[in-house]
Amino acid sequence: MTEQFEAGSPEYKAALYLERKKDVTRVAGIVSLYLLEEADKADEQDLEEVTVSVSSVYSALNVMAFIESLEMYEKDLREEMARLETGSKAWELTAKGYGKVFDGELHQLEQAIAYSSARSDIECYCQGSRHSGPHIGVWYDITSPEPDEAKEMVGAAVRYLELRELLKRHPENPFLVRPMDIEAVQP
Repeated sequence: MTEQFEAGSPEYKAALYLERKKDVTRVAGIVSLYLLEEADKADEQDLEEVTVSVSSVYSALNVMAFIESLEMYEKDLREEMARLETGSKAWELTAKGYGKVFDGELHQLEQAIAYSSARSDIECYCQGSRHSGPHIGVWYDITSPEPDEAKEMVGAAVRYLELRELLKRHPENPFLVRPMDIEAVQP
């Protein structure tokens, strides 16, 4: 059953667990049948011993299943540690001077996060109104953000988007703004 999955995949682990569970169940069935046959043969005094034996077998099977699950957990932890070590080696290379490749990526990520934050601040804290005609679309009034504590955030967001040329002001009312889609501006 496990042959159809890639080793280490969640599907493989689930199939392996089910196979082991079936094995344990099969052994428990065989052992319990044997013990029940022995119990039928035993007299009343021996019956207590057989009951204790059955309980011991079930306990042993539970311990076996627990040990197997611990082994699978330990294996998963080892795989995760190996993956983390591989990732840390990549960061070590970055620290040794190979990081220039990542600087551009970091800058792009910083800009994307700042853009998203600024746009969210305007869209969340400023009253939006839908316009029709030549200036169709939603425009946000930056004069009265709600709550009052948001005024500084909105002011910084407007300034940031203006500096990046990602903010459009309404031609008839400069206090109405619209953040531009970053994808539309990028080459």
